[in-house]
Amino acid sequence: MREPAGVLDAGVVLRRLDSNRPGHAGLVALFNQSTTGRRTLSISAVNLAEVLTLSGRLASSTGVDLSQLLTAWNIAVHQPDLDTARRVAALASVDGLSLADRFAAATAQQLHARLYTTDRALATASMKRRIPVSRI
Repeated sequence: MREPAGVLDAGVVLRRLDSNRPGHAGLVALFNQSTTGRRTLSISAVNLAEVLTLSGRLASSTGVDLSQLLTAWNIAVHQPDLDTARRVAALASVDGLSLADRFAAATAQQLHARLYTTDRALATASMKRRIPVSRI
């Protein structure tokens, strides 16, 4: 049985990369579901840019190509369209959310997917807007 679709924020991917972080084992299981085709996982191109920016040291010190790693994990990159941009703009009034946070939430809305996040403010704002969310 296929599990519901999910959208990842940057913090989830970064936590998956660091085995010393809390929640890592659960993220390994989540990402394995994507790898085996039991769950569809996506990340907004905006959040992917955030991951690539924040993981620059890891990539340079280990030689790991994060875009290749996401491909291996079968994580789709969602290209924001006009509808997603409108959803992002509608979230602009929410205090405490960065532009990248709003893209993660809007992408989950757009794809009718559960949002996976490490961010408390994003999780709270998403719940208030009836976006299914799991805070890792």
